[in-house]
Amino acid sequence: MIVELLAHRAHAAAVDDDIPVHVARMRATKKALENGCKEVLWLDAHEHKYVEEVGTSNAFFMIGDEIITAPGSPGPRRRRG
Repeated sequence: MIVELLAHRAHAAAVDDDIPVHVARMRATKKALENGCKEVLWLDAHEHKYVEEVGTSNAFFMIGDEIITAPGSPGPRRRRG
């Protein structure tokens, strides 16, 4: 996974006012793949410190013994069998 520091998932102006949002997403995905990563972790457009989204995957974080998921998320799941 790569953290995108220049573009924002829903705010392409952080890169260039003339670049549509979907182009910024495609560039970030291409950069991730070129660096051996399959996903892009997007930070918030205002403070650049809060996780906003992780590409096409569901993400969760473990801090100590607590599992943190997005609001409304069913949380991490395990495969059975």
